[in-house]
Amino acid sequence: MLKRGFLAVWGGTKGPISMSKKNTNALSVLYELRRMMRKMEQDVGLGELSNAELDVLLAAHAVTKGLGEAITSEQIRRHDLASDIAPATYHRALRSLLARGLIDKANGYKTSRYVVPGDLPTT
Repeated sequence: MLKRGFLAVWGGTKGPISMSKKNTNALSVLYELRRMMRKMEQDVGLGELSNAELDVLLAAHAVTKGLGEAITSEQIRRHDLASDIAPATYHRALRSLLARGLIDKANGYKTSRYVVPGDLPTT
């Protein structure tokens, strides 16, 4: 669902209104949001991640209900951000995040469970 501020630029709830200034404004808003997101990703040290790695990391964070809570790969996989990633790409992204220390294996479980650290590691 679109947010109210974006709807004003996009042309209301009816969607885009042909190729008008409103469409150009919508593209400008999307461009600025994307540019800001990339800058933020760089600033916090996530700029080197692939799109799949970033989506898996953010999905893992989103499904974690509390600091240090163990989550399963299936919970991450079902999240909207990760559900469309091809299985092989998903598993490569998860392995990469583990190697980088952005996700940790949870201790005390027979099956693979993961923990998202409370903060990003510093380099």
